[in-house]
Amino acid sequence: MRESLGSRHGAEELTKHLDAVYTALIADVERYGGSVIGFAGDAITCWFDDMHGPAARRATACAFALQEAMSIFAAIALPNGATARLSLKVAVASGPARRFTVGDPEIHYLDALAGVTVVRTSTAEQLAQKDEVLLDEATVQALGVELAVRKWLTDTSDERFAVLTQYTGQATETAFPESVPVLDATTLQGWVHSLVYDREQSGQGAFLSEFRPCVAVFVRFMGIDYDAAEAQAQLDAFIRQMQVIGSRYEGTLIQLNIGDKGSYAYLNFGALSAHEDDARRAAKAALELLAAAENMGFLGPLQIGITQGLMRLGAYGGQTRRT
Repeated sequence: MRESLGSRHGAEELTKHLDAVYTALIADVERYGGSVIGFAGDAITCWFDDMHGPAARRATACAFALQEAMSIFAAIALPNGATARLSLKVAVASGPARRFTVGDPEIHYLDALAGVTVVRTSTAEQLAQKDEVLLDEATVQALGVELAVRKWLTDTSDERFAVLTQYTGQATETAFPESVPVLDATTLQGWVHSLVYDREQSGQGAFLSEFRPCVAVFVRFMGIDYDAAEAQAQLDAFIRQMQVIGSRYEGTLIQLNIGDKGSYAYLNFGALSAHEDDARRAAKAALELLAAAENMGFLGPLQIGITQGLMRLGAYGGQTRRT
């Protein structure tokens, strides 16, 4: 969109369409009693538990609802006459998962979802093609004859995933509350990045969507057994160390992703605090991270990649959940 409409207009159009898509998708997630744990690029990770009925049924019904909601965005007409085509793939896995709160509340709490079930979800997502719904074998066994399976796929670890064509089961829908309790600023502060919080408090909270030069730092780390008792303490210690080092150079830890290819953290230099030497700051922070990880006995060697370029900056999401 930036190439065809220009930076300012392109950012505005992109934000408008992103928000429309996410509003529709998140509404369906919440309609079936799920919640969005996190955003990662153009993906969302969602959580369903048994509070509103069997989670496997609600998650699978939601998967087909998401595909139906996405159909209206199959072709989006742009102001310059061009057409953007969007599609969706959905992966569902069932089983135990670990959900952690990690991070320094003076900077930013992070909601982390981990464990073998989350890894299976990531594996299924990698196998899925556009417009498909994939279920892991545990979910298929839980639902049984309520499913129509087109074919089975197998990954390198011999785990099986079903490509569905239909779901005939009944799932309980839940209405999103028309009103929710108003939380005081002190309670909310830890869940909003400190720089974003300061903007909100000063009345400058609305981020202008724009394309801005930034430096991205991706950190891949291994060594934490997320199903072990000490996993939360280990992850929390590493994330806090990363936040402290990043903040020292005025960078921002944006995302934490845990999946089948390992664990990744994404830091950005330039999004919330821009400097002429953001590349230098990012490199120095990366070197400090390498040294810090060596002192944590539970971590293996980090793998860090740094790139620089023009990025879209701005809030996006649905009406009830944004990032």
